[in-house]
Amino acid sequence: MVTRYALHHFPKIEETFKEIGRILKPKGQLFIADPTPCKEDNERFVDQYMQMKKDGHIKYYTKGEFIELAAQVNMELKAAFETPICFPRINESGYKELIKRHSKEIIEKYKVYVTEDNQYIYITQNVLNLTFEKR
Repeated sequence: MVTRYALHHFPKIEETFKEIGRILKPKGQLFIADPTPCKEDNERFVDQYMQMKKDGHIKYYTKGEFIELAAQVNMELKAAFETPICFPRINESGYKELIKRHSKEIIEKYKVYVTEDNQYIYITQNVLNLTFEKR
């Protein structure tokens, strides 16, 4: 089973994992590719940023959170790596206010920047790539 850039839109993630655990056979695998917050982002700036798009973003999960969710349905982590991705957005007024409410260090961690013409805003995140196997 593969899920790519989707799990952060699921409002009932525990129920989602229960269903995945139910349908996977022993030795069945789940591959997840989903952005993740940086370790220092305790206030979840990135979730607030992404929720401004109004596309149903709920929450990005950490590697530890995915491991915990998978363990509850008898799955264990088999492989993991991260890759960076840069998301562009049209620079709307709300982004500026959101950025002001968060530390410079967090904004720098995500490499947030606005283009010279002030039309676009970019954020760079890491994407978790995780493979779980059902026991």
